[in-house]
Amino acid sequence: MKKLICLFIALLMIAGLCACSAAKSESSVDADPAEKPASLEPTDIKGSGADGEEAEPSAAKDMFASKAEDIAPEGGAKSAERDDGGYAVIDDPVVPSSPDIAADFGGEDGGVPGDEPPADTTPIEAGTLTAGEWKDNDNYDFWRKVLAREEWAGLARLWKMDVTKRFAVTVSDGQNTAKNAAVELLDAEGNVISRAVTDSYGKAYLYYDIDSAGKVPAAVSVGGAQHEITADQLAAGGATVSGAGERYTKLDLMFTTDTTGSMTDELEYLKKEMGSVIERVAGENDGLDIRLSVNFYRDEGDEYVVRSFAFSGDIEEVIRQLDQQFSDGGGDYPEAVHTALDDSVNGHDWRDDAVKLLFLTLDAPGHSDAAGVPESVRASVVAAAAKGIRIIPVAASGVDTETEFMLRAMACATGGTYIFLTDHSGVGESHLEPTIGDYNVKKLNDLLVKVISEYCK
Repeated sequence: MKKLICLFIALLMIAGLCACSAAKSESSVDADPAEKPASLEPTDIKGSGADGEEAEPSAAKDMFASKAEDIAPEGGAKSAERDDGGYAVIDDPVVPSSPDIAADFGGEDGGVPGDEPPADTTPIEAGTLTAGEWKDNDNYDFWRKVLAREEWAGLARLWKMDVTKRFAVTVSDGQNTAKNAAVELLDAEGNVISRAVTDSYGKAYLYYDIDSAGKVPAAVSVGGAQHEITADQLAAGGATVSGAGERYTKLDLMFTTDTTGSMTDELEYLKKEMGSVIERVAGENDGLDIRLSVNFYRDEGDEYVVRSFAFSGDIEEVIRQLDQQFSDGGGDYPEAVHTALDDSVNGHDWRDDAVKLLFLTLDAPGHSDAAGVPESVRASVVAAAAKGIRIIPVAASGVDTETEFMLRAMACATGGTYIFLTDHSGVGESHLEPTIGDYNVKKLNDLLVKVISEYCK
């Protein structure tokens, strides 16, 4: 009996094992793959193609696709939209090194979310930034050809500044050219249609129809003496007249700088360069009475629109004012250039008998689409020319063609020169290649000192 009972139990066990095996086999065939544990799936990240056959991008892929389109550091996350509308496969993504991306991954060094990125301890030294220079008044035929292009003519209309009508006057006392001589251009009725002041070469550049009002010059006035403009002189666009000037013994030097957030990539370098230039100019011109002013601007709604400092002979104090500034604000591309320019030209006590140089450093245009802004900029440019204030732009990274036109128009209309940063230093974002002829790349520091020295000859 015991043997029969054991045999019966053994048969039951065998039957149970067979049933379990059959159940497992049926489960492996009919189970829904979607119900498998996610941990067993491969971690490959693929995008979706236009035909929809590929799986939809995962959340991780979407993060890289949206964040890494504009920057893909070597060895970092790579994502690019294909011609068929899909996205390329992201292979072994790692934490990007760009600060604006790294925040999504816990800090620039890939640490715990909220960690502060490691500070850059590399010292910033003067003499790092590189730049070029172009003077449109020395290349006026070339400049007019550029302005005749459809895009540039449209920008002139946008900014309501016509710099295609110029009469260049050289003032001489018979032996030497006259410096710092006030020159007026008159129409046939004797109305003043343009004012300028001669530079260190005795030249004054008078843009007589900058507001496109149809003005025509008939005479030149220097020191109260009028000189009729002949038809040949008008056709040639210039004349030499007699008059007296004065020797330069004073310099009013101003730096007006955009400090909005977009200037972050270069502002600290620019501060070092400007501080060094101030010290060099003061040290190399013992006989020159130098006053300095530093001014800063952002945009409407920021902490400040314009932060200006009066002219001062205290170099250490001016450099301290400069060092205290930092970039912030802005938001949109255009900034309050018109407000800053008006304050720089009309809100400071420029000396009549001084060389007057205004370096305007920025990376964005003014609000050309806002009512009254182009007119305000033009009025400041006209006022600067009449006072003999040379506007010398320094174009930083991010400048576009509209900004280039605005800056070059300011420069040529006031007898200034156009300076632009280049990519050669490796600092900052990319820099626009200006529409000019051949030029030499120099250290910005040396270039600024050279330009200042030329105007003070």
